[in-house]
Amino acid sequence: MDELPKDLINTARKSFTASGEPIKTSCKKKEMKVEFRLLNDILAKTVTAKAGSSDAVTHERFFLMTAIHFGIKINWRKFFFDILKDMVTPSSKQAKGFAAQICVLLQGLPDLTLGE
Repeated sequence: MDELPKDLINTARKSFTASGEPIKTSCKKKEMKVEFRLLNDILAKTVTAKAGSSDAVTHERFFLMTAIHFGIKINWRKFFFDILKDMVTPSSKQAKGFAAQICVLLQGLPDLTLGE
């Protein structure tokens, strides 16, 4: 996500805004047009980590919305694998209670050997 072209990010800052003023990549949801508020809510509740205020648009979600809006190809496998990896990394904020559920999912894979 960090490799998005700067010109796309600047265009998105102008396209996503409700007031006509370019918004920051980390902003409040109310500063955005309604359709982008909805996209932010969908990403916040289904795809990205649920940390912090749901009213705040994180850099990660802003970049993801920019990529989706402009049709940039996303390596969804890597994206979701990184989320799953963070969910089981003990030092991660996302690691609360997810390790057991992910292990159960991974046990169903026939060619995978799990350690402790």
